[in-house]
Amino acid sequence: MTELQTGIRTARLTLRNFRPDDAEALFQLFREPDTLRFTRYNDVKLRGDFDQLFTDHFLNNPTAAAIELTTTGAVIGLIEMHTGGVLTYAVRQAFWNHGYVTEPAGRSWIPCSRRSPLRWSKVNLPTKTRRPVACWPS
Repeated sequence: MTELQTGIRTARLTLRNFRPDDAEALFQLFREPDTLRFTRYNDVKLRGDFDQLFTDHFLNNPTAAAIELTTTGAVIGLIEMHTGGVLTYAVRQAFWNHGYVTEPAGRSWIPCSRRSPLRWSKVNLPTKTRRPVACWPS
């Protein structure tokens, strides 16, 4: 399992673990059809299905983090790290085109394979170029 480092804070955002009181904010993100169109969560439409997913997958999951506005504490999205250093992200449409995804992703520390001599791992980011993300051997 590839863990995403939480507790990352920038002037605008905080990446942190999900808490039970984040369910409503995340459900609002799930209700926006274009936000999750290309993710594995696209079929989660019903509140009961979402609640089960939130409890089973997002709470206490070291590979997923809430994207929170530092100034207000509002959860505006999620970011997940998958095997191979691939990020899944989703941000409420009202917050698109503000650089909110690349800002924490560019500062995320992810573990590299012990077998890898590399100290940097390339991560798929929503930009035209790949950016190195610092990592440490797991």
